[in-house]
Amino acid sequence: LPLADTVEKARRLGDLRLSARGWQLTGELDVSSGLDLRGRYRAELPLASLPSLAADLGASTGWPALVGDVTAEGEIEGRAGDAVATVRLLSDAISTASAAHKGSVALAGSGRVASGRLALETLVVRSSSGGQALLAGGVPLPTAAGDWDLNGEVRALDVTPLLLACGMD
Repeated sequence: LPLADTVEKARRLGDLRLSARGWQLTGELDVSSGLDLRGRYRAELPLASLPSLAADLGASTGWPALVGDVTAEGEIEGRAGDAVATVRLLSDAISTASAAHKGSVALAGSGRVASGRLALETLVVRSSSGGQALLAGGVPLPTAAGDWDLNGEVRALDVTPLLLACGMD
């Protein structure tokens, strides 16, 4: 999409699709002549593909092999460079490949990304053996400075799956 054309007239980028190593991003985006954005997206990430994706980007996760899938979807709106994105996160049965039989965690949450921060309305972490942790607040994105500001409540959360996912038996 040539930049000169973008500035002169509005564009609709429909049926966008990107994929790599099992990861998929789909969506659509409207770009006005004044560079206002409006769109939606859906990302699906099989966690088993994280090491390969990280290697493709010249990085390393340092995590043990994970299993499970994470889905994020939302909307994007605002002026280019200062847009706001909503995010809804869902994942069932995240664990390490070697310890999936011992337990897993599930995630569900919603929030928004703006001005270099992820503002969590809610993030629920549930363990397969019962219990949950509820989190809300904000964290800076990796490319931005700032303080973490999270509040939480834990209700009988079994942390074994979390420890296993961090490589601690």
